[in-house]
Amino acid sequence: MSNAEPILTLNNVSVTYKRADRTKLTAVAGVDLTLNRGEILGLVGESGCGKSTLGKAAVGILPTSAGEIRFNGTPVAPLNRSVRSRELLKLQLIFQDPYSSLNPRRKIGDQLIDGLVNYGVDAEEARESSAKLLERVGLSRSTLTKYTHQFSGGQRQRIAIARALTLQPEVIIADEPISALDASAQAQVANLLVELVAELGMSMIFISHDLSVVRQISDRTAVMYLGKMVEIANTHEIWDDPRHPYTKALIQAIPKPDGKGFLPLELPGDVPDPRMPPSGCRFHTRCPLAIAECSVMEPKMAVTQNRISSCLLNNELKEKGSAHVV
Repeated sequence: MSNAEPILTLNNVSVTYKRADRTKLTAVAGVDLTLNRGEILGLVGESGCGKSTLGKAAVGILPTSAGEIRFNGTPVAPLNRSVRSRELLKLQLIFQDPYSSLNPRRKIGDQLIDGLVNYGVDAEEARESSAKLLERVGLSRSTLTKYTHQFSGGQRQRIAIARALTLQPEVIIADEPISALDASAQAQVANLLVELVAELGMSMIFISHDLSVVRQISDRTAVMYLGKMVEIANTHEIWDDPRHPYTKALIQAIPKPDGKGFLPLELPGDVPDPRMPPSGCRFHTRCPLAIAECSVMEPKMAVTQNRISSCLLNNELKEKGSAHVV
């Protein structure tokens, strides 16, 4: 569990892509987020909301267009071809698709050893350390001499986890690490990550669209919609009393295997084009509670009893005593 001491902070972070047609797409628009020491923070939202972009920016893979990211007080600068500073080696990323993030032409052992050797570890010592990591994630030492295609999806993800652990990170950002796996492998990999966080004293941002898994493993949950945060709270509070209409909709959309023909509720409409986000509250075009003010007033993230949410009905309009508030 967290001791409430931030190890990773994102302050007003934005990420903008320049498209081939010269238009700009702001995938992340002014996000504030903190990860505390020893904490698992779940980051959820529909596909295309900016979760993965935010995760990649947090480790420096993607450059930010605004804002600041700090890890242990050190600014996180975008990666380049030079050697990554030692201060940032303790910040690592697990990619969503292990098959594309692992080199199919190189043996697994060589890929794990590279990071250690590049930073001065003896090759033999690096090989032994890598073998132990593979054993810790549930694979045999013989994995070192094999290639990516010789493993299942779940095994490849375990290899990716071992590679991320080679430099003994303090923070892991897991970018949808179980989405490409079958149900049994998903549970195994999720449980492995939780065990490693506790055993190694790490912190983790677990990015997923599967709220059921996030509910089981995370201390806090951050909900993202169309590039912005809409709610951040302790996970049990998110589930027991969601404050933002989008959070409520996500929870209601989770299928329930009750055997009675239950069908999950669906949000009306589609996610708006991020190149042309709606004015006011970005969620108002799909929100069942939207009122006239929602289309013109952009809600601010407000803190109430350790709950953070951005909804006019909960925050600005309630403070003004609007008759529309429910």
